Amino acid sequence: MVASTLAFVVSGVAIVACGSDASGTAASAESKADASASSNTPAEWIPGNHGGYVFLRYGNDKLSVVASFFQIPGGRVCSTTTSGPCVLTDCTASGVDAGASDGLSDPAGSIAITGGSIPAGYGTTYQDDGTYVYKETPVTGAPWNVGDLITFTTSGEWVPAFTATVPAPALGATVATLAGEALDAGADAGAAPVDRAQPYAVSWTGAAGGKVDFVVSSGDTTHAVSATCTFDAAAGAGAVPAGVMAKMVPGPGETLLYPASDTTVTSGQYTVSVSVQSGATNGGGKLTFQ
Repeated sequence: MVASTLAFVVSGVAIVACGSDASGTAASAESKADASASSNTPAEWIPGNHGGYVFLRYGNDKLSVVASFFQIPGGRVCSTTTSGPCVLTDCTASGVDAGASDGLSDPAGSIAITGGSIPAGYGTTYQDDGTYVYKETPVTGAPWNVGDLITFTTSGEWVPAFTATVPAPALGATVATLAGEALDAGADAGAAPVDRAQPYAVSWTGAAGGKVDFVVSSGDTTHAVSATCTFDAAAGAGAVPAGVMAKMVPGPGETLLYPASDTTVTSGQYTVSVSVQSGATNGGGKLTFQ
């Protein structure tokens, strides 16, 4: 469970980065910290397309929150389309700054997270080094029941203040089959060949309610394609449509499944992904798209 939860944490951020690329602006950490005294965006802020994410996660008896807000680097063009249960993101990059990142986040003020049995005062704040630091907090007992409303509230700064509420997902799931092959506990699917002309099926157990996200991703830093498909957890199975699979980049790819509730918030020029997620056993595997 530790290994699968770690992959789930790392991949969750990578998926968002695929849609909006790496976090960063031209401002230094010091200038961003200095700007925290004002609710107005300073001269260092660069107009244009901006993205961000705030994820709350539960796994291994710990809560964690990650957040970042950024300008989408020049040279990167992403399109997003919806097909059946899936949201498909296709990104191409060109130019020397296509993947540029200073590793910093634009400040959005403090982020408070409430609802369910989440500890009072839980959330995160902007740091002097220009980041929202990833942190884990041990909790005793489940932090929510399926369907509990979880609310994210920011105090606002360069990123205008916003509030988002989503229903809590199941506390976990176990992938039973992937690409037609049974998975052993803690096992990886390996580099199983996948026909991009066919639907891609997955089944799971242990998610009694809410939704699960199943992510299929492919490509590299110059061309990356990912699909996030949302299914009712109680169904126990779902499939990525063949039309979505056909968009995957031939070659190495990955899959990942986890219970989640997602929403998107527009705050000023920032399009922000907000998600509550929990871990999965045998959450996914490495594939080869043919």
